[in-house]
Amino acid sequence: LREHIEQLLLDSALSVMAEAVKDSAGCTLVRQSLPDKRLQDALRYIDLHLSDPNLTITMVADACEISPRYLSYLLKQNATPFSEILWQKRMDIASRWLSSSKPGEISIAQVAFRVGFKSPAHFSRMFKRVYLKGPREYRAACVADALDNSSLVFSGSNSNTLQ
Repeated sequence: LREHIEQLLLDSALSVMAEAVKDSAGCTLVRQSLPDKRLQDALRYIDLHLSDPNLTITMVADACEISPRYLSYLLKQNATPFSEILWQKRMDIASRWLSSSKPGEISIAQVAFRVGFKSPAHFSRMFKRVYLKGPREYRAACVADALDNSSLVFSGSNSNTLQ
């Protein structure tokens, strides 16, 4: 893996760990109910296994030692179905990777596979549905925005030195 991709993977892992620490810090002040703890465990498991294209509610429930039906009930209480959580988390990570990488660094297909999609075509359709742009257009827009911002900073600092 290239250094930039390794950094993105490290950032994702660190964000999961930060959430775990933040959750555990709150536990010392307020006692968490068992259903809340079960839900947090399930969400943490999902975060850690997002790249698995075969991730199912049954796998998550088994890992958390609860039934799939009970996990569905917990998710329903929070008005978020399992599939929606999964797609939302995958799209968030994919958009971060696409916005912080250049086309030569990681392909769209690699991003798709690394966030748990079995097919780059399916990933592209889902991405376009969420962000109203295909992944290629989204990345190009992010690169263009970054170039515009850096040229503004450069031209702004340049004008001060010329006077």
